[in-house]
Amino acid sequence: MSKTIKVIDLLNKIANGEIPNKVKYKDRIYVWDEEYENYHVEYENWWLHPEYKKLNDTVEIIEEQQDIDIQSIEDIKDIFIENASCGEDVKYLARKYNDLIQAVKQLDKQIKEKE
Repeated sequence: MSKTIKVIDLLNKIANGEIPNKVKYKDRIYVWDEEYENYHVEYENWWLHPEYKKLNDTVEIIEEQQDIDIQSIEDIKDIFIENASCGEDVKYLARKYNDLIQAVKQLDKQIKEKE
């Protein structure tokens, strides 16, 4: 997932401590460098130095996807579903949640077997 903002908004984010790890500017991907407190192209000597006349240019914030251990997600226990004093609609949703968890775990297993 990515989000496009203006360079001036990126600078405001940095000033507020909300520093995106990666941004794309003019077809180059820049990575934040903690030591120099600036963006650079990884393994190259290209640094991002926005000039005042470029503040309305746009950059794309590249968000990294978090890995989720799907197999560690637990079902809602059947004992809870059957003995709970909640309404039938909540029990129905809990059963559907369990069905979805099982389906995702099966897909995850199939994908891993193909790799």
